[in-house]
Amino acid sequence: RGCLLIATGVDGNRRIFPLAFALVEGENSLSWAWFFDQLHEHVTQREDITIISDRHAGIRNAVGGFPDEWGWRWRWCIRHWLANFQHKFGKKKDIKNQLWNAAVAHQPKKYEQKMKTIRQTHRAG
Repeated sequence: RGCLLIATGVDGNRRIFPLAFALVEGENSLSWAWFFDQLHEHVTQREDITIISDRHAGIRNAVGGFPDEWGWRWRWCIRHWLANFQHKFGKKKDIKNQLWNAAVAHQPKKYEQKMKTIRQTHRAG
């Protein structure tokens, strides 16, 4: 019994590569906090790290304890977010694609334009 925690990175060519893994007793706040501490101590001390994951409570609690001096950030994985969206609201491919395009926009202006289109197209009511 146990759980495998894995950290990966993305290189300049958008290829995913493994950074670290650990076998822990379970996926919980203490295991994630220990894993992130090990990453910071043994893998990288860089300040420009962004953790991208699902919204698992153990991860959420662990990243909430990051020391400010680490400079690490946490963001939700858009694939997980969209899967949760579809689970709750149904498989509406048009809005899923529009949300994806907004999420991957690299400029605030383009993001705002895409979100405006979504709001106009899918008004509640």
